[in-house]
Amino acid sequence: MTNCFFYSNVNHLSLKRIIVRVNNAKDYKYASEYYSFLKEQNQLDKSVESNFFKFLKTGGEEAKNQYIDFAKNREHNYRIFEKNYKLISEYNSHNNGCKLEFNKFTDKVDTSYKIDNDEPYSDLMRIKEPINSSFNFFFGKTINKIYKAIKYFKIYQNLPEKFIWDENILSEVKNQGQCGSCWAFSTTSSIESLMRINNYTVDRLSEQQLVDCSTENYGCGGGLMHLALDYVIENKGLISNNEYKYVAQQQSCGTDCLEAGCLVSNHSFIGKNNVIGSNITSYEYIIPKSKIDIMASLQNGPITIALDANSFIFRFYKSGIIDIPSNMSEEINHAVLLTGYDQDENGTYWIIQNSWGKDWGDNGFVKVRARNGDGVLLSQLYGVYPKYK
Repeated sequence: MTNCFFYSNVNHLSLKRIIVRVNNAKDYKYASEYYSFLKEQNQLDKSVESNFFKFLKTGGEEAKNQYIDFAKNREHNYRIFEKNYKLISEYNSHNNGCKLEFNKFTDKVDTSYKIDNDEPYSDLMRIKEPINSSFNFFFGKTINKIYKAIKYFKIYQNLPEKFIWDENILSEVKNQGQCGSCWAFSTTSSIESLMRINNYTVDRLSEQQLVDCSTENYGCGGGLMHLALDYVIENKGLISNNEYKYVAQQQSCGTDCLEAGCLVSNHSFIGKNNVIGSNITSYEYIIPKSKIDIMASLQNGPITIALDANSFIFRFYKSGIIDIPSNMSEEINHAVLLTGYDQDENGTYWIIQNSWGKDWGDNGFVKVRARNGDGVLLSQLYGVYPKYK
């Protein structure tokens, strides 16, 4: 297994130069590549393809001009594509051992800047109180940290080198779409996994119920997983996605409906029709910055964690292990599901399930190097997992 190391051959300064060169470019050097990209992504109208076929078979200057006109008509998206095309191509050309790919974000998200809530597929978590990387934010008093360390001491001493929850426990990779509901997806997936571990039958719980009804969070504007779990505990579970389908936008949810079990869209009942086994009663935090505690916590079930998804290496990840310095990340802004860990010649790495669909990454998964401290992509600062007691 090879690493995906940001500084191995391509340094940050050279990537900035690429961005500047592209920003200053007045031509349409990658117009044909943009057309091919959209065709591969099935984003071209059939009439556009038909018109192009007439020009392209003639070749020469006429075909080149047709590509340029095509790019001009999509100026904004083309310039984003051009910038990302250069970044991805440059990175992959150095044989870093990590593969990046052109995916659905390539002409939509400008990864040379921080993502925000106005961009498609943005996932920033809106946080009421600042998340401090110190232990005290999550545990309040040092005594709680000591208690957990004592509680898991024997587990710490006997951790397996490899531990991966398999497809019999994990839910299928989901797609949150253009809604910042990553927090809801990672929460439901963690509960679904816990249910299967405890021999409950579940297909898919309702993320939409969390988006609409977990009022401590902000729907498609983001949220926090422990607040979502608070809602599940208070509501004594969740109903199924079949009864309250995901629509990738926030809808209204009357709190009086939860008590009365009143009708909502598609004739489902909230509160009185919860999936058996979804009624978790508690949750537990990871100890921030503690690789060994995260490994031990995984023995209980998959963990919903947060990381920094601003990196273009994460955004366009295809295969390999992401291993960039922690100082390359500034904030956690995306929730995912930690499903296990494995080893290679360079040490431990995390196996993570994302919620951007199976067409992202390695069939919806990503591998991230496990290190002591904040973790790669700040992935070891905030994590929580549901429990029955």
